[in-house]
Amino acid sequence: MEIDGEFDFSTQNQSRAFANYYEDLGLPKENSFDNSYLELCQIRQKIVEETFSQNMPSIDPYTEKKVKQAIEYLKSADEHGICAEHLKYLNTGKSSDEHGICAEHLKYAQHTVVPALTKIFNKILQERKVPVDFKSGILTPVLKKEKKSISTGLWPLFASLIISECKCEISNALSLYLATVDVQSAFDVVQHTILLDKLLDRGTHPDIWLLIKDFYSGLTSKVKWQGEFSESFNIQQGVRQGGILSTHLYEIFVEDLLKELEENSLGFILGTIYCGAPICADDVALLSSNPEELYR
Repeated sequence: MEIDGEFDFSTQNQSRAFANYYEDLGLPKENSFDNSYLELCQIRQKIVEETFSQNMPSIDPYTEKKVKQAIEYLKSADEHGICAEHLKYLNTGKSSDEHGICAEHLKYAQHTVVPALTKIFNKILQERKVPVDFKSGILTPVLKKEKKSISTGLWPLFASLIISECKCEISNALSLYLATVDVQSAFDVVQHTILLDKLLDRGTHPDIWLLIKDFYSGLTSKVKWQGEFSESFNIQQGVRQGGILSTHLYEIFVEDLLKELEENSLGFILGTIYCGAPICADDVALLSSNPEELYR
């Protein structure tokens, strides 16, 4: 690996270099928000947090039966008649965390794990605090392969299918322009204060809001590279990579922007249905019958 202009073959130095990159990514740099608005959000959240904290938790506690049912739902398609694709949510065969815990513990040691998990989850609900160990993550860099040529593999097949479908739909001579956008480092630059304010606007349950706020306070991570772990570093912005909630939280974060596009009728409209900006996580497709709209 090339570090500071020189090749370095030490896995320890390489993991440290990755950690420095991700730590820098997790530091807020550009303040693109109105400072007065940001201060109002912070004041509002402080008042709301004090109010919510004075109320007793209102979410029903978990039972061991419910926790076991959740594990069984993910574990066995045959027993519950669940489509096999749902089993991807229990990622077996993966690396364990820094404490040696992996999905196989849920699958094969339920008699030991379920009672412990039930107590932990109920303690979290009762105190509305997330354990420190739950806030620690491991990042494993994945080096991207060289860009595949359009003339090899399955690319020609997919391209021909798209072209043939487009040809079938041009009978009405209606032009439709598409621009695909992958927001660079989108998950890593989400401002926590703004996100929490948007969750309040959506009427998020007080207990859930307090848990999310606590979870994103004091986040840390470390890099695992070639079996070597870096030192832990703080994450001060962004949503957790690979987290179950992360995609939903990011979509909530950008929802106002999508609504603004719709309210200004920017993009494609099918009848009375707005279809100008379909989104999945940080992948956005901009559709319009007018190419000039795509540049706005």
